[in-house]
Amino acid sequence: MTFNWRARINKNDGAVEKGGDFVQDDAILSYTFKVDKSVEDEWKNYMSGNGKVEGGFIAGCLETNSKCFHNYNVRKQIDENNDKPSTYHVEFISRSTKKVNEFLENYEQRLFAEHDKRFEEKVQATREVMESQFNQWFERIPLDNIARNV
Repeated sequence: MTFNWRARINKNDGAVEKGGDFVQDDAILSYTFKVDKSVEDEWKNYMSGNGKVEGGFIAGCLETNSKCFHNYNVRKQIDENNDKPSTYHVEFISRSTKKVNEFLENYEQRLFAEHDKRFEEKVQATREVMESQFNQWFERIPLDNIARNV
């Protein structure tokens, strides 16, 4: 991974703005779920483990014997049409494509068997494997915060 750091002072208020670029070799296993509104709350509880389901789907993916993933993201697509199923994107981040393939070969089928049994035709899932190209971060530090720390 390569990291390039940069900082600048905002001309309007003197705040320091700092940020950087990460160039990573991460592999991402991305699932898109179309969730029928009639099971959406139950599905979210199942996925997160907040319900009575032990651990949840996400924890099951993260807690594999070989620790295939080190992070995850869950996003809900914004859609004004309430008649359609809700769309969720769940991304599991791994340090290598090899680890993603290990998960797909050894764990995915078991985890989805339980998921599919529970939600049958109410939830549809698709999958993609992607490679991270770059990420950026940015932070704004107001001038008065800097003055207090000097």
